[in-house]
Amino acid sequence: MAEGDSEERGRDYRNKIMKGYEYNGEFMNEAFALFMQGISGAKIAERLQKSYPGLCRQTVEGIIKKFEWKDLRHKYLKFKAETSLDKERIIGNLKKMEAKLMAIIMGPEPNHQHFAQMIKIQEQLALYLGFDPRVGSDGLIMSTDREMNAYLEAIQEDEVLGPALKKRKAQIKTIYEQKLNGNPR
Repeated sequence: MAEGDSEERGRDYRNKIMKGYEYNGEFMNEAFALFMQGISGAKIAERLQKSYPGLCRQTVEGIIKKFEWKDLRHKYLKFKAETSLDKERIIGNLKKMEAKLMAIIMGPEPNHQHFAQMIKIQEQLALYLGFDPRVGSDGLIMSTDREMNAYLEAIQEDEVLGPALKKRKAQIKTIYEQKLNGNPR
C-alpha cells in the first residue's frame, strides 16, 4: 500500500467525521459560541469532549476553516468595538442635551415641553446605560408625552401646588439632581 493512499484514506475518514459534526446543529452552536468567545479549536475540542466523545482538535479546526469562523469572529469583534464607541458617543450627546434642558428647566420660563423632553432623554440614557426606567419605580409612570404634559399642566394650574412649585424651585432642583445622581435624599 502506497503512502499517498493512506493519507487520502485518512483525509476521507476525517472528512466523514467532520460532516457528522457539521450536521449536528447543537454541536455547531456550542462550538461556534465558544469560538466567538475567543477559545481556540483545541480548547473547544477539549471542552466538548464529554458531550462528543472522539472529538479532536483537527475536526474543530477543520470546521473553523471550512465555515470561515475566523473572519466572522473578526467582523463580530470589530462591530462590537464600533457599537461600543457609538454607544459612548450617544450617551455623551444625551448627557449634553440633558444639561442644556436642565438649565432651561431651572431658568425663569420652563414649560411642559421641556419637562417632557427631559423625561425622554432620561429614558434614553437609562436604556443606553442598561437600566429599564419603568422597573422599580415607586413614582408616577407616564407612558406618553401627552400624559406627562397633562400632569405637569395640572400641577402648574393647581392653586396650592402651582405657587409652591415656584417658591421651592431651588430646593426641588437640588432634590432632583440628587436623585438623578443616585443619591437618596
